[in-house]
Amino acid sequence: MVLEDLDLSRIGDPYARECIVRLLNLVEKLAIEVRTLQEENQRLQDENARLKGEKGKSDIKANGRSGLLLRSVAHAGRASEVMGR
Repeated sequence: MVLEDLDLSRIGDPYARECIVRLLNLVEKLAIEVRTLQEENQRLQDENARLKGEKGKSDIKANGRSGLLLRSVAHAGRASEVMGR
């Protein structure tokens, strides 16, 4: 199942739905942070290699799935409300 196809409104228990929305938002936030840290790590490795006189590796490419979780959660109409924003 792809997260875009996830229909959170079908979850009958409001508390369970709220928990799932929060978890999906947290997963997305952490995935973005991991991606950011991977890019920073690559830049630091490249800088280290450059200082040693070596050639650095190419840039890490994004996988194009940014925002996927929030779009699916927004489908349920509760993402920003649940996160208190």
